[in-house]
Amino acid sequence: MRGETPILAPTSVLVKPAGPDCNLRCGYCFYRGKKDLFPAGSHRMPPLVLEQLVQQHLSQSAREVSFCWQGGEPTLMGLPFFERVVALEAQYGRGHVVGNALQTNAMLLDKPWAAFLKKYEFLVGVSLDGDAQVHDANRRDAGNDGSWSKVVENIKMLLDAGVATNVLAVVTQDSAGLAEETYHRLQELGLRHMQFIPIVQPDPATPDGVTRHTVRPEAYGTFLCQLFDRWMLDLEGPRRTSVRAFDALLAHYLGLEPPECTMQATCSSYLVVEHNGAVYPCDFFVDQQWELGNLTTTHLARLWRSPRRREFGALKAVLPGQCRDCRWLSVCHGGCPKDRLFGDTPRASYLCDGYRAFFNYAHDRLARLAAEERAPGAAATGGDPMVRQPATSLSPTPKVGRNAPCACGSNLKYKRCCGNR
Repeated sequence: MRGETPILAPTSVLVKPAGPDCNLRCGYCFYRGKKDLFPAGSHRMPPLVLEQLVQQHLSQSAREVSFCWQGGEPTLMGLPFFERVVALEAQYGRGHVVGNALQTNAMLLDKPWAAFLKKYEFLVGVSLDGDAQVHDANRRDAGNDGSWSKVVENIKMLLDAGVATNVLAVVTQDSAGLAEETYHRLQELGLRHMQFIPIVQPDPATPDGVTRHTVRPEAYGTFLCQLFDRWMLDLEGPRRTSVRAFDALLAHYLGLEPPECTMQATCSSYLVVEHNGAVYPCDFFVDQQWELGNLTTTHLARLWRSPRRREFGALKAVLPGQCRDCRWLSVCHGGCPKDRLFGDTPRASYLCDGYRAFFNYAHDRLARLAAEERAPGAAATGGDPMVRQPATSLSPTPKVGRNAPCACGSNLKYKRCCGNR
C-alpha cells in the first residue's frame, strides 16, 4: 500500500480488539450482549486483522489520525498486542500524527503498562463512577466483588508515571443526585479531564419502559446544571477541570464544530472495528442491521464511503416537529439516536426535557465565556468523537503557542486546555 495514492477515510476508528469480552460484570453494560453476534468462546483480534486495520487507516491523506482501543476490555489482549500496534503504526505511518487512546476499566494495568503508555503517549480513559459506594454498586467483577479500590490504585499509578489520564463516569438514576460529590471526588484523585455518560436503556417489562439504571430526564437536567456550576467556579482557579460536554458546548458557542458526536448534525465521525474485522458506523449500533462489511475483504475507506454508512449518518437529522421547532436544535441536533426510545417515529430523545432545562440554565454564561475565550484564527474543525484526546505522535511534535487553538480538537486556547495539565 505504500505506493498507492492516499485515499479519504475516517480520521478516527474505535477498535474493539477483545470484542465484548470483559473481566468485570457491570450492571448497566450494554455491550456484553454483543457476544451473541460472534461464535462462543473468547474473542481476540488476529494479527492479520490488526495489520490490515493499521495499514488501511494509515493509507489516507489526513495528517492526523487516531485509534481508540476500547471494549469490552481491551487490556485483555495483553501488553505485547499493543507493542505490536505501535510497531505497525511506525511501519505504515507516512508522516502521520497518530493518536492512541485506551478506554479501560484499569483492573489489569501495572507498572510495565504505565511505562508503555507514557512512552508512546497514549491517552488513557479510565472508567470510574465516583466514590466507592457509587462505583461498586454497578462495577463489580465476576466474583461480585467491587472494583473501586483497584481502579483508584491504578489511576494513582498512571498519574505518578505521567500518563495522560482522563475519567469516564457513568450517570445513573441513583448517581444523578451526586453531581458535586462525584466531581469533587474525581478532582481529589488528580483527574482534571472528565466525561459523563448518561445511561438510557429501554426495558419493556418496567412501568416506565426503561431500566432501573436509566437516568430520568429531570434528574439528568439537574445533574448537568449542578455540574456546570462547579465547572464554572473552577475555570479560573488552580483546580480548572475539563468536562467534555461543556467543552463541546463551548465550541458551539465559538461557532465551531463541537468535538462530540452527539452534538453534531449527522452521525459521521468515526467507524467501529470489531475484533474479527467487522465494521459498524457507531458503538451503539453494533448489530447485524448496521454491519457495513469487513475490512479483510473491503477497504475501510470504501466502507466509509458506502451508501449504507451515509444512510446511517443521515438518520440523525430525521426529527419530529418538537425538535425542528426547538430553539436548541442547532445545539443538540436531537441528541444521540440511541436515546430516541418512545413515541411515533421520528422520535425525540428520551432526555430532551433535561437537555432543554440545562441549555436554558447555561446559555448566558456560555455566551459570555465564548466571548472571553475566543481564540483568534481558530479553525472550525471537529475533534475525536470517542474520548478527549491530544494529538500524539511516534515522532516529536511541534510546540504549540499558549494562545493558539489546542490540537486536541476542543477548539479552546491551548493555555485553557491541554496546556493547563
